Amino acid sequence: MSGAPQGAGVSPVLSNLYLDRLDKFVEHELLPRFNTSLQRKYNRHYKALQHRMLSSKRRGDIPSYRTFRKQLQQVPAYDRHDPDFRRLRYARYCDDFLLGFLGPKEEAEQIKTALKQFLAETLHSLRV
Repeated sequence: MSGAPQGAGVSPVLSNLYLDRLDKFVEHELLPRFNTSLQRKYNRHYKALQHRMLSSKRRGDIPSYRTFRKQLQQVPAYDRHDPDFRRLRYARYCDDFLLGFLGPKEEAEQIKTALKQFLAETLHSLRV
């Protein structure tokens, strides 16, 4: 058995020192590569309903305004299937980390492969 014993006071410190390289890899390599667009495109149906709602309000047609407002609450404001939008999130606490990706499965597999390669080649070679 090697490494710091579980529950030891120095274990979290050593894990943070060791996994700092993982943090930097994700921050400088994966996040810039897989985050595209600042936000999703607006849903066209939502924008059309919004326009109708505001037009009926300007005309003073309150029943129509309320109807469109209720319909608007049932429709997502952004396009959930925007092909240009990708988002990768990373969180780490002590020796646990989590990657969340919003995008196609093929790109998620690329992230998994890149991470596996980094862990095997870079972090594995740092063993003492």
